Amino acid sequence: MSLSGVDQRIEKAVRETMTDQFRSVKVRDVNIKPDTDQFGEDVLHIDVVYDGKSLDPKATTSFVRHLRPRLFELHEMKFPVIYFVSSADL
Repeated sequence: MSLSGVDQRIEKAVRETMTDQFRSVKVRDVNIKPDTDQFGEDVLHIDVVYDGKSLDPKATTSFVRHLRPRLFELHEMKFPVIYFVSSADL
């Protein structure tokens, strides 16, 4: 499935934020799925598949804080729900 232009820009923002936050990790894939949460709010489910060692828990918990400004620049207001998946677990 090909990504729309908006999805491509979101994917690029996710990849750039990953590079900034996790220097020793290579992003293998980013899957984006717009959805609605249990409260009826629009969200973006984002699966980040990466190669490399374990991610620093401090960096994963603050990842959304670093990603959101990039999403706002793209006029994307949906809250990102991030799932980090090691390629070794696939």
